[in-house]
Amino acid sequence: MGMTRGEDRLTGDLAVALYRQMRQPGTHTLALAAIELGLTPEETRLAEKHLQRLGLVTAAELDPDATIHVSPEVAIVRALTTGRHELDLYRDRIAGMHEHLEQIVAQYLPLGVGARHELEVEVMTDLRRVAAYLDSATDLTRTELVSMHPGPAPSPHLLVEGQERNRQLAERGLRLRTLYQRRVAVLPYMAEHLRGLHSLGYDIRVAHVVPLRMLIFDGRRAVIPIDPDNGRAGAIMIDGEVFVRSLLSVFDFCWQNAESHDTIPLDAEDQAPTQQELVILRMLAAGLKDEKIARTLGVSLRTISRTISDLMQRSGAESRFQAGIRAVKLGWID
Repeated sequence: MGMTRGEDRLTGDLAVALYRQMRQPGTHTLALAAIELGLTPEETRLAEKHLQRLGLVTAAELDPDATIHVSPEVAIVRALTTGRHELDLYRDRIAGMHEHLEQIVAQYLPLGVGARHELEVEVMTDLRRVAAYLDSATDLTRTELVSMHPGPAPSPHLLVEGQERNRQLAERGLRLRTLYQRRVAVLPYMAEHLRGLHSLGYDIRVAHVVPLRMLIFDGRRAVIPIDPDNGRAGAIMIDGEVFVRSLLSVFDFCWQNAESHDTIPLDAEDQAPTQQELVILRMLAAGLKDEKIARTLGVSLRTISRTISDLMQRSGAESRFQAGIRAVKLGWID
């Protein structure tokens, strides 16, 4: 059985106290710190597990049975490195899926399509034909339209042009589920646009990573890009319930692991960091000290300290370590 929210908070507090004690002169090991704090074996076990999950403790090189602390800066760098590696693997899998689709469509689809599972696939490189197909598929939709949008964000004038179509879809009583990448959703004009969709009845969620742009109509028609990194390359149109069902499973997986749009503070776009602040956050995450950051950017140490303090306040962090974690959670940095 998992811990309750209160128990989890208590474990987090114990972990902070244990970690702080480990950093005291003359303590060093987790076991000694636990004794000095008077923790029970069970409290020690839970706190150690919490610190291990955050990458803040490790086995000592000279004594594998002893557990020592890892600096917050090193833990951040390791976490970011692991995250980037996992994201690269995810992108590689998506690229591999596109290669497999192209090979299957070109070489095997003509051999395997039967009357029971009709499937039509068309590759369109003419963007006007793509737009016409999207209009037609939208008009034919009767129950549900789902979509994923990783970015870049559409221009404001395109959003204005689509407002009437969005309203018409909502009035038709369709189930409308839309998933946006968080860093797109918090842009000022996008945040306003999404609030408008939400007021019409759209179900909107946000995620830090959205693998590709995709639209699925009634669970039987789908549109995906030819090249996920170049939307102007065209699109692949897929019409066939059996095949599209697999793509819908991909969407549902991303949907279940996303957050409701309501969880984004209304002023999130106003709190988003500037380009220079993003650079500072990445340097902090890489373990650079204030002095090094100031020299690199050619600004005063006082300016850097003030900027970091402001970023901590806007992200709701109580320490530099938490600022890095919160920056990732808010989608400010990868």
